[in-house]
Amino acid sequence: MAPAQAPFSCPKCNEPYYAEQKDCKKCGLIFSKFRLQESEGDVSASKEQKNRWQLVVDNYTDENVHQEFLRSCLKGENLEYAADRYQKMLKLNPLDDTAKKLHSEVMALSVAKVESHAPARQDLERRRKTLGTRLSHFVIVLSTMVIVIGYFVPELRNLTGLGAATLFFVVALKYYFKIF
Repeated sequence: MAPAQAPFSCPKCNEPYYAEQKDCKKCGLIFSKFRLQESEGDVSASKEQKNRWQLVVDNYTDENVHQEFLRSCLKGENLEYAADRYQKMLKLNPLDDTAKKLHSEVMALSVAKVESHAPARQDLERRRKTLGTRLSHFVIVLSTMVIVIGYFVPELRNLTGLGAATLFFVVALKYYFKIF
């Protein structure tokens, strides 16, 4: 009687295998990781990032390949893709130390990236306040000059009232919007 034919073939090297096998005996492909990669989620990624992820799957134990993948995602501002990939690896094998470590590293990079934008917002706010302060000081000086001109030039007496009204208006706005 002939031996039973293996029902499946490896997607990478076409070597026959049985359903209970976890990896290919010829090329070493881990079938569960390959299925995970096949069922990519909703997270989009560039071709370079997808290629780097394929390298990660092929060379899962090589730390340098993981770091190159993370650098690629960080450069492309797509840490969401890296987090999704490592999260799926953790779903397959919750005890995988490599996936745990790199998933937490991706999360740390995401937090660091968000926090690095906070000083830029503070700088923008400071520049806006500085511009408001300069503008209000300019209008106050201009209003004072109009008041003085109106006071000393008899034909332009109406400018005194206009300058005083403008001065009052700017000072009130300064205190209301706290532009100091």
